[in-house]
Order: sequence, then C-alpha cells, then structure tokens
Amino acid sequence: MKTRTFPALLLAAMLCSCPSTDSGGPIDTSDPGSVAPDEPLDVDSALWFSELYKGLSTSDNKTRSNVCDAINAAFSPNLSLTADNGAANADCAYLLTMIDEANKQRGWETSYRSSVYATNEIVDGTTLTAAVDFIFGKKFAALSSAYHAAASTDGTSWQPAAIPRTGTWQALAYGNNTYAAVASSAGKRAVYSKDGVTWKWANLPFDSSWQALAFGGGKFAALASYSDKAAYSDDGLTWTETAMPLAASWRALAHGNGRFAALATNGSDAAAYSDDGVNWVQATLPAAQNWSATAYGSGTFAALALNSATAAYSTDGVTWTAATLPAAAKWRGLAYGGTTFAAIAEDGTAAYSSDGITWTAASTPPSGKGWSGVSYGDNKFVAVGDKQTAYSADGTSWTTVTTMPATAAWQAVVYGE
Repeated sequence: MKTRTFPALLLAAMLCSCPSTDSGGPIDTSDPGSVAPDEPLDVDSALWFSELYKGLSTSDNKTRSNVCDAINAAFSPNLSLTADNGAANADCAYLLTMIDEANKQRGWETSYRSSVYATNEIVDGTTLTAAVDFIFGKKFAALSSAYHAAASTDGTSWQPAAIPRTGTWQALAYGNNTYAAVASSAGKRAVYSKDGVTWKWANLPFDSSWQALAFGGGKFAALASYSDKAAYSDDGLTWTETAMPLAASWRALAHGNGRFAALATNGSDAAAYSDDGVNWVQATLPAAQNWSATAYGSGTFAALALNSATAAYSTDGVTWTAATLPAAAKWRGLAYGGTTFAAIAEDGTAAYSSDGITWTAASTPPSGKGWSGVSYGDNKFVAVGDKQTAYSADGTSWTTVTTMPATAAWQAVVYGE
C-alpha cells in the first residue's frame, strides 16, 4: 500500500503545542475528501478522520486546543481550522462533532459530541500509533452479502469499515494501491477503497450479476454471469466494457504469469484467458462442472468446483488437466500463499496442495458453515464465512474466529499491501 507522509507529522504535532495558522482554505480535494471548514463533512471524510483520531486517549491528556493545533500542523496549508463567532477552535470543534457522529453510527462511544465545547480532553480507547497503522498499514478487507465491511491488520482482530451501498459483494481484489469489489446482486454495483476502511461508489458498465474480480498487469478485470461481456478498470472507479468469447455463467477469475484465466460454472466446461484483461480467447476445461474458484501460484493455475471432488490445473491458463480433491464438497474459496494452495468448502471442509495437482485434507478444518472466500497475507491464510472468519499459517490447521464486527454472511476477503 502506498505510504503517506503526514501521519508522522501528525504524531510529532501531537507531542507538542504547535501554533495554529489562519491561512484558511479547504481540505485537500485528493484526500480524504473535499470539504471546507465551514461546511458539513461528507461521510467519507468524517469516517476517515474518526479512524485517525480514535487514538487520542485520556492518558495522553490532549486538550481540544492541542488537538486542533495538531490538525492544522499536520495538514497545513491544505486545512486551517480557525475561530468562528469569537469561539476559539470552533471549526475544529465542529470537525470533532462530525467525527463523533460518525463513530456513533458505527457503534463507537466517544466524548466528542456531547461535550466538545466544554471538555478539555478527548476520550477514546486506543493509541495514536495503532490508529495510524490501521488507516495506512497493510490489511485484510472483508465484505458481506449485505452492507457490512470490515478491516483487519492481522486477520484475527477486525474493525468495522464504512461501505456506501448495499449489495451481495461477491468478489474482492487489490492492486494499484486500491481495493475493489463487485456485487452479484443485479445492477452495476461496485465499490473501491484506498485503505480498505472507507469505501466509495463505482458503477460497472452494464447491469448484470457480477461474479468474479482479479487484478493483474495494471488492471482489474471483472466477469458477469450469463453474459458474453466483461469489464476492466485501471483504478476500480472507471470501468470499460469488453467482450468475452462466448456467453457463459462466468464465476471464477485469477491472474498469474502475465495472464488472466476465467472459468464458468453451472455445469459448464467453458474457460477463457486474456493477456491484458481486454481481449479474451476461449479455452476448455477437462469436465463440465460448477467451477467455483481459481488461483495462481507455483507456476500453476488451480481450480475447484461446487458439489464435486473434481479439480483442475493448468500451467498456462489455456490447457487444463483434471485433478482430484480429497472430498466432494461445495468448494468455494481458493488462494495461494507461501508455498501452498489452500481451499475451503462451504461446510468447512478444507484441503491444501503444494502444486495445485495433488491435494490433501486439512488436519484441523475451520468449524461452522457458510465459508466462502479465502486470501493470503501477513504470513497466513484468512477465510470468511457466515458470521465468522478463520486463519491458518499453512492451510493445514485452521483456527476459527467468531468476533466479527457484525453478524453477517461474510462473502469475500482480500489482503492489500
């Protein structure tokens, strides 16, 4: 993930009593949003600031004045929070009020809103360093089948995130310092995020049930079900329509060795490949199956199917060969990390493989049901499912985590660097 420089300035400012400026001017329109000090903050900006300032604690003994000075010092000259109607730091007080409202909506309790004009301290629970790491560090992002989002720096402890629209968020991908997601619920629904915490709207080029998403070669590629069309994007915001070689129930997509590989489901043997995410060529899978997931690693694309023990592999995304999984199951999630492929089925059945060809049942699969997506990052696999997540260092032994920030059917997960 792209590193920003101002958190260090902010941390330094928090350690001293820095004078504020009176130069005026709006927040930088590029980050976190365009909002003048005398106007209400938009939701994205308020949530962004709330994440950053949740690190202020009672033990820090930071007065409201020092907080405002720190804000000015960190963001100068893009932002100057000046006096209003004779009240010192009134603009800053208003900002903190908006932060508190954003926190309240997310179930966090702070002291900003009720006494921001009277108190000398800002109260919250975590350290500034942890807050900055959460915003700007590497992290897992997860989306549910409704309107819930979550983020985690380690894949085990999760915080709520802000998503601006509902949808059955089917697929997530990360690239170009951007998280992107598409929804299988009918429409053009997509979202994107620069930090995995605050998400913004995007629109796909046509209405469909969007099923698969991957990043590679500088582009996101997205596939739709029951369609002979697809889409691609450089940034997750602006999408362009392109053609698939045939109409199919496209369901799985991966990128590796300079090539996208796509698979269809619904009892199909249809596949396709593309070297640029724009121009696609038809290929054929070794059996007609409900192909559900694919991933690339160790020079090989591996693929799984629903309600089957059938798998497949390919070294080039063009020619596919059948393989066998250790059990017939509703295989849904597949990822590669370290030196291992890890697969998970809806009922918790799990398997692993070093080459994508020979598969072994996991010794300790995750508990529970409704498992869906899996990703690799921070030296571990992380899977998401119905009201829970699980993690594994090697794909062999899994630990289930039930403390997600919302009771939801978590659908997709990705790690962003």
